[in-house]
Amino acid sequence: MHPILAISLGGALGALSRHYLSQLLQRHLPLTPPWTILLINLLGCFLIGLISAQLTHHRNGESWHLLLITGFLGSFTTYSTFALHSTQYLQHTPETSFILHLLSQIIFGLLACLLGLQLSHWLNKP
Repeated sequence: MHPILAISLGGALGALSRHYLSQLLQRHLPLTPPWTILLINLLGCFLIGLISAQLTHHRNGESWHLLLITGFLGSFTTYSTFALHSTQYLQHTPETSFILHLLSQIIFGLLACLLGLQLSHWLNKP
């Protein structure tokens, strides 16, 4: 697959997935946008860890990397959305809730990525 096509297709699917998953979470859970973005970012961190580790064992890893990592996950988890929703959250909530939100994004995002990497290593053990 041509790199531009892979990135474009992955990006379109990632953006659509983020949008519809955010709506689904808000409809079925008592969450506001900053917290739905947290869940989506954590899922994306987990997936980027899992997929990147899996792709190291794949023969066509570069094409899949462009489609899944650069395209899909690049638009599925987006820092700009996180920044906007966090700023809006800060304007309407106590500072302690805002700090908890930021720390949750960073700490749990890193842990989710590590979990994805570990799961991939576990799945690939002979």
